Amino acid sequence: MNELNKHVDGLFKKYKRYPRINELKEEILSNLEAKKADLISKGLSEKEAVEQAKKDVGTIDYLIDDNRCVYINRVRWEWLQAALLYLLTAWVITIPLSVFPSAYGANLTLFVFTVLTGILYLIISAKKDEHFINEKRDIPIKPYQIMKKIGWAVWIIYVFISIVKISGIFFGSNVFFSRPIHIDGPYQWAKILLEYAIPFIWVIVPLAINQYVCLLLKYEAGVNNE
Repeated sequence: MNELNKHVDGLFKKYKRYPRINELKEEILSNLEAKKADLISKGLSEKEAVEQAKKDVGTIDYLIDDNRCVYINRVRWEWLQAALLYLLTAWVITIPLSVFPSAYGANLTLFVFTVLTGILYLIISAKKDEHFINEKRDIPIKPYQIMKKIGWAVWIIYVFISIVKISGIFFGSNVFFSRPIHIDGPYQWAKILLEYAIPFIWVIVPLAINQYVCLLLKYEAGVNNE
């Protein structure tokens, strides 16, 4: 196997499952061979021509249909801004509810993530010069779209399991022994309703993932962002 074949194989190493891989490999290899012949005809040695041809095609990410060239730091900055807003909203909502032990844990977790996200947001904001915000990167969109679906599925499953668990804790023995359900006053009502509500607060996780995918599409280079 010659150097150009090895180079092309290396370019496609992470795209083994791409449906048009053989067709695209042949096309690129053919172009590189033609480039090498042209460089040799201009006086370069075969070794020099091969090295120059390899430099001309250092990546094929932009040729893969699932990949998008995006302004990656614009995505990160705006996503951190959105994530910070989600976290702050959820944290503020849980502050008055933190008198209950279960809500206190959620409130503390949200506070920690809010602080960490805020620090990252400030770091990114401090770097926002022209070179930084115009940095481009080829990003495979499909894995993020799959992650978005998984995020929503996991959250729905989590909410369902939590509701079943909470119902079992508060009402399981009553149902099992066919006893009437009795709730002692407003405090008990509030505690039960809060337990049911807490799992829904974590909707911010799939929302944040969804927002990241939307931003990848929004800041695709050349799509109203130049």
